[in-house]
Amino acid sequence: MADVVKKKNASEWTTLTGHQGPGSVISTVGGFDRYHDAARSLPLIEQIKLGLLATFIVESYWPGNHPIVEVETIGHADTDFQRGAKFEREISEKRAVDVGNMLRDAIARLTPIQILIGPSPRSIRWVNTGVGSAEPHPDNVRAKKTPQNMIEADRKRNRRVEILMTHGPTAFPGTQSVPVRIFLTLIEAIRAGKPIPPPTPPPQPPPKPPRLPPWFWDPKVLPKPGTPPYAQLKEAVEKALEHIDTDTVLNSISELRDRLNTDNGEEKWLHDFLKGVEEDIRRERDKKKDKDAR
Repeated sequence: MADVVKKKNASEWTTLTGHQGPGSVISTVGGFDRYHDAARSLPLIEQIKLGLLATFIVESYWPGNHPIVEVETIGHADTDFQRGAKFEREISEKRAVDVGNMLRDAIARLTPIQILIGPSPRSIRWVNTGVGSAEPHPDNVRAKKTPQNMIEADRKRNRRVEILMTHGPTAFPGTQSVPVRIFLTLIEAIRAGKPIPPPTPPPQPPPKPPRLPPWFWDPKVLPKPGTPPYAQLKEAVEKALEHIDTDTVLNSISELRDRLNTDNGEEKWLHDFLKGVEEDIRRERDKKKDKDAR
């Protein structure tokens, strides 16, 4: 049975409803066709409303809010003269169960982040109730509609599910953590239809200087052709330039060498080294041309 007192005292849910205190909030989805009981058969606007309610419930579990500790879905049916009260009660219960399941599934998709921020909607108590045709839609009651004079639009109003959400007595302590702020940003971006901003990367330490061989700093220990260090260096240069156009490399080396002040003793070693590398590359290119010509 639905909690009549809690339902009577519940406030109507809107998109502005918050989680600032205890108490109950109620909302309704409806418009089932005759004999339909699946939530997926609801009009699209009602399914979107269920998605908003799922987000509302998830938000109640953020720090500083009163969490929703119980959700009761109350199914309703229209009067069916042919099948009777038993059928009305059964189909109303099926509607309540299916809407509750759809809501729970939507919440589950929204709450992977909850593992980072504490208690989650998995602790909600779910209750499903069916009351048959005993409680016609309030609009039909105000219009003094009866089962005999209702049109199909009136009957569709009766075929509905009420969702009664109860906030807990105490709020979660604390303020929003970094994961919560990220999640809030995503939710707000999705609601507003804006592109999701990329996460701000954490500050990185300054890069360490590369570990260069001693000859880079001291021209006196520049590896000489024919020595193992020179062979290793040549192999590394050839591997690095493996997929680069040879002419581009040669032109770049020539330009760099020409810019050096050859009168400066400290730079002469680099000038000579670049010239040696250029000659090696040119020699290898000529060998390849000769081989291809054969």
